[in-house]
Amino acid sequence: MKTLIRNINLINPYEIFLGYSVVVDEDKIVDVGMEGNIKIENIDLVIDGEGNFLASWFC
Repeated sequence: MKTLIRNINLINPYEIFLGYSVVVDEDKIVDVGMEGNIKIENIDLVIDGEGNFLASWFC
């Protein structure tokens, strides 16, 4: 199952990126970025992540 989480706030140790999208395929994150810059194909579920955060050490 492929899931798109839209409008999420991405946090790394240095800054916050607002309005990002994340594509999850099964149990792995396969793409992260602004929605116009990531590959969005064959999405089974779309989640509005407004007001939520995703923390990452590797952005």
